[in-house]
Amino acid sequence: MYIYLDRSSTTPLWQQIVTGIIQQIHSKKLNPDDQLTPTRVLAQELNVSRSTIQLAYDELLARGYVSTSRRGGTKVISSDHYAASAPHQGEPPFPLPI
Repeated sequence: MYIYLDRSSTTPLWQQIVTGIIQQIHSKKLNPDDQLTPTRVLAQELNVSRSTIQLAYDELLARGYVSTSRRGGTKVISSDHYAASAPHQGEPPFPLPI
C-alpha cells in the first residue's frame, strides 16, 4: 500500500496515514473486504513505528472504515457503515504510551 508521508508537515504521521487510506477507499483502490497491510509490514514499508500504524488503524476503526478480527486482520467495510463523524484533529484517538 502506497501512502505519501510529509515528514516536514505539522500533521502527525498517524493522521497522514488515516487520510491516505481513506483516500484509497474513496477512490476504490481499496474495496470492501480488502485486507489492510499488517501493522508490522506497513510500519516497515513507511519507516514508522508500529504504534503509529496502530493509531491510524484504531482511528479508521473508530470512524467505521474498517473492522478487525483476530483471525482476519483489519478489513475495509462497506461504505454504508462509515461513521458520519468529522475526522479527529490533532490528538490521537487515545493517549500515546510514554
